[in-house]
Amino acid sequence: MRFLLPVLVFWLFATPPVSAQSSLEQPVNISFDHQPLEQALYQLMDEADISLLFSNRIIPRKDIHLTFSQTPLYRVLDVLFADTNLSYTREGDWIVLSVKPPAAQPTETLISGYVEEQETGERLIHATVFDPASQRGIYTNEYGFFSLRVPEESTELRVSYLGYRPATVELADVVRDSQVVIVLRPDLTLNEVVVTAADSSTLRRMRSFSADELSPEQGASLPRLAGEFDLMRMVHLLPGVQTGADGVGGIFVRGGDAGHNLVLIDGVPIYNVNHAGGLLSVFNTQTIKSVRLLKGALPARYGGRLSSVLDVRTRDGNQEYWEGQASLGLISSSITLEGPMIKGKSSVLLSGRGSLLNLYLQPMMSRFKSTRGEEGSTEYGFYDLTAKFSHTFSDQDKIYFSFYQGSDAYDNHGMRDEAFSLRASNNQVYGFRQKSSYRDQMNWGNQTWSFRWNHLINPELFLNTTLTHSRMSVDLQYENQDSLKLLQPHGTLFVDGQVGTFRSSIRDAAALFDFHWLPGSEHQVRFGAHLRRSNLSPGILRYQEDFADRGFDTQLQRRTYLTQEMDLYAENTQEVSRRFILNYGLYLAQFRSEQNSYWSLQPRLSANWIVNERWLLRTSIGKNTQFIHLLSNNTLGLPTDLWVPSTADIAPQRAWQATLGADLSLGKGWSMSVEGYYKDMDHLLNFTEGVAFASDWENNVTQGQGSAYGIDVMLRKQSGSTQGWLSYSLAWSNRQFGRINFGEVYPFTYDRRHDLKVVVLQELGSRWDVSASWVFGTGLAFSLPLESFSVTFPGVPGLPVTGTTYGDKNGFRLPYYHRLDIGVNYRFFSQNGLEHRLKAGVYNAYNRRNPLYYRFDNSLVVKNNQLQERKEFVGVHLLPILPSISYSIHF
Repeated sequence: MRFLLPVLVFWLFATPPVSAQSSLEQPVNISFDHQPLEQALYQLMDEADISLLFSNRIIPRKDIHLTFSQTPLYRVLDVLFADTNLSYTREGDWIVLSVKPPAAQPTETLISGYVEEQETGERLIHATVFDPASQRGIYTNEYGFFSLRVPEESTELRVSYLGYRPATVELADVVRDSQVVIVLRPDLTLNEVVVTAADSSTLRRMRSFSADELSPEQGASLPRLAGEFDLMRMVHLLPGVQTGADGVGGIFVRGGDAGHNLVLIDGVPIYNVNHAGGLLSVFNTQTIKSVRLLKGALPARYGGRLSSVLDVRTRDGNQEYWEGQASLGLISSSITLEGPMIKGKSSVLLSGRGSLLNLYLQPMMSRFKSTRGEEGSTEYGFYDLTAKFSHTFSDQDKIYFSFYQGSDAYDNHGMRDEAFSLRASNNQVYGFRQKSSYRDQMNWGNQTWSFRWNHLINPELFLNTTLTHSRMSVDLQYENQDSLKLLQPHGTLFVDGQVGTFRSSIRDAAALFDFHWLPGSEHQVRFGAHLRRSNLSPGILRYQEDFADRGFDTQLQRRTYLTQEMDLYAENTQEVSRRFILNYGLYLAQFRSEQNSYWSLQPRLSANWIVNERWLLRTSIGKNTQFIHLLSNNTLGLPTDLWVPSTADIAPQRAWQATLGADLSLGKGWSMSVEGYYKDMDHLLNFTEGVAFASDWENNVTQGQGSAYGIDVMLRKQSGSTQGWLSYSLAWSNRQFGRINFGEVYPFTYDRRHDLKVVVLQELGSRWDVSASWVFGTGLAFSLPLESFSVTFPGVPGLPVTGTTYGDKNGFRLPYYHRLDIGVNYRFFSQNGLEHRLKAGVYNAYNRRNPLYYRFDNSLVVKNNQLQERKEFVGVHLLPILPSISYSIHF
């Protein structure tokens, strides 16, 4: 007040200045030398001869160091009051300063609820909910829930989902700040476009991570192996994903091992996804609702693996009416039934799939072995069972129970008994009888179940509580015996045989608490805790080996490892601006195995920047730690691999991955994505060279480093009667272990330099569609034996030891792999309204003989009246040209 009084006196008694002097347009010449804003105003009044009216209490602290020359007064005031809450108005000949009134906060409305399918009540995962007025949008979470704040003046929401007709919800019909259920109608036509580049909010979230959304409906139109649509074969067609010949061996994502992928069925990890060594997977596609593959820097809510997450969600079942579908193919047949227990509230889904391979495999292999002089056969079969129950108690509470069990059985046996003779130099004729027999039996399977409770704490906070159990077991028995007897004169030259039993298993149980909090339009927060207890039992149980002159029987003790893991995570998806979005979080894990404990803090960061309506730039970096390891000594995808834990001597595996990419909308349904990546891996685990089945695995392994880098490109068309994509990967992947390849760096088996995949889907009217896929890739790296030698240890009884020289590790390449598959689909309805689908196709249409691997063939032959050993490398080929047909009915 002490400064206000002189100003008021001056205002009342001083002679008012002329109008020209108080004009805001008058030029001002003045200089301020690091003065407080209050003193600068007094200096301005004196030197510029203007009248200011203000209270000193409203003047903020601000240092002024400026010079003005012939500058209009209003510009001087604008500069002085910049970054303050002051404003000015002209009142007659006076300029009055005042505090700006606080900006009126826009009124917002919270809209939350679920997106469901109209016909069945199935909740839709990752459906897009978009407000055109504010350009805000969001995806539904894994249970179809969304929460979005929109301005009061917003009039509608646009909702879309792949395979469904987009819907517009008039907000005038919605009770504000309440829960809403939005229903979408199915529309499976190929020319439906669901997500458009015009929705900038949708585009921003569409590629938040290096993620690929897979559509089971679109995949059903792809070419099939023997008439069987398989989810993993659709994954094989994505960039950055490698596999062995004809899909054998599993998936290898961006230079990672097969065990570096976290595969989830309704949130439960599954440890072996293969049927028939990788030709098929355990996923019954009739039960699948959504599939998402993440392969970049993973969101913080995922942990435990280095390379990727394949998140598979099964359908809940029809809540409105009973329906079913059945299919019959060359490999398997399946049937699915679903319907309401209480209409509109609860549903049940039951599905089973069984193998038909044995119907023709057994007689075919018996005839084949007979042509080779063997008696025996090969038998193989598998089955899958899936069950799911859901019940809605209220708008806030829903429970789910999911169950899966699958099993494989393999039996390969044979016996050969043959005789031959040769004449010695003394004209003595010697007769020989060679007898060999073998039997391999293998049984393996998975079982998972989960209980989930969805609870809506309030319209902004969603809780999912899950109890899970997963088990994988393998039981392998093998035996073989070879003998060579001298008939004339009588005598046994040698007898060699082995008998063994191998058993391995992994079981885990977990409790998961996952929160999804949506406090405002700029933030999506996820946080939670996971508790897991595992029991790992790797190893050989029994091995026996007999020779003519000695024998031994070794009972090997199977060791069991009990482990505990606790994970805490928090992540936030923040819309910094309309064109810039961040996802950042931390994943904290603690792992205990016996008396050993490991801690790991794993930061994750992803950023997206929308350059314009066509361009999106994205980058990410993240750390991942894996506490359990998959030990493999083959590339065939067999379940004899071991899951082993980190111990006092075996450190957890770690990886850092960085990505940089761009998405481009080309218009008319065309889009393109490019992403480069670099992955650095440490403490990778592998068997040492020369080790096969190792009972004491900890003393027969080595840890080392790996790196992978490359670029993935995908060109996609998602509208019109012609759809498809082209993907290309240019990649490098290396390994280095102290006890492999003399410690030198060598190429990873799946170091495939070039990998090209082309997929085309063509709709021919409402009933017919055709599809084709062509894949081309650099041959896999492998080691080829160059020569063998024998070593006899002095003083050690027994046969000489045979050694093999391989040269550099993975120094050779298989031939280029390429294959063309073609499919034709016909759909029609019978008079009673049943939907029928007939699918025909050709796998490996031009009969490319892609070798699975090369084996070393060793046999005895008589040449020039001499018994000689013949050695040669023989390529093992798996699948020739293979036509197929399958039929399905929806009732």
